[in-house]
Amino acid sequence: KVNAHELENEAILAYIIKREESKNYIFGVRTMTTYINEETPYHVSEGRVRRIMRRNGIQSSIRAAKHDRKQEKKDHIYANKLLNEDGSHDFKPEQP
Repeated sequence: KVNAHELENEAILAYIIKREESKNYIFGVRTMTTYINEETPYHVSEGRVRRIMRRNGIQSSIRAAKHDRKQEKKDHIYANKLLNEDGSHDFKPEQP
């Protein structure tokens, strides 16, 4: 016998499948929970959404790692012109 909680889970699952297929499975549990709470009459927790998604084999796609832009800029910083090859400094100012 199907109870009201299982009917809600089926309605939530239908919404999750519709939303994920339209966006190529990019949403995780937290984002999906936010969308469900905002756009449907149901108020769900992350645990409930996680259980529904796990039972039905729905996973978010893993995003590619972003580049470290600061590290890339360090390659283009000029070398210290006052530093000699032996590590000593060649800094003798004429005046302040």
